[in-house]
Amino acid sequence: MGANLYASTYNENGGEIWRSANGSSWGQVSSDGFGVGGRSYITSLEVYGSSLYAATFNSASGGATIWRCLVCDGSDWVQVVSGGFGDSSIGGMSGLRAANNSLIFVVGASSAARIGTTVWRSSDGLTWDQVGFDGFGDHRNLAPYWGNSVTTYQGNLVVGTWNGDNGGEVWQLLSKLYLPLITR
Repeated sequence: MGANLYASTYNENGGEIWRSANGSSWGQVSSDGFGVGGRSYITSLEVYGSSLYAATFNSASGGATIWRCLVCDGSDWVQVVSGGFGDSSIGGMSGLRAANNSLIFVVGASSAARIGTTVWRSSDGLTWDQVGFDGFGDHRNLAPYWGNSVTTYQGNLVVGTWNGDNGGEVWQLLSKLYLPLITR
């Protein structure tokens, strides 16, 4: 991965990840849509441990995916989450954030089993546990507003949600467990 700058795109042939060592010349380091193709986008990039992680969504294939690489030259991307954790309704706008020895994935869901913003946590980038549920008690909190609305502040996870009924909301989650303390 080195000291490179990474940028991601939406592309009708599949989202792409690009890398630059100097900020002026760029090279593509992922296949279009990670080989899935179709309208897809990279929703968030995050470094965790020694790997770069990319959250994606492709409406044709269904569900959020997460990919990771170590070298990140286009040769070593590995899918670590597929099909929205087994629920194709988990996807769309999402964000990744490394915090407190965990990788956090915040994403929307719209199934009978789950509805609204959900939060997933991993300590190894491979095994994931759901730690935030159902829009933090308000299923109208549909999803984070992309990766730019997921951050940390004073050790706590902060999530801005997209809520078309009541207007956007900002939620703070406990730093110790990332369980919904949920203060707004």
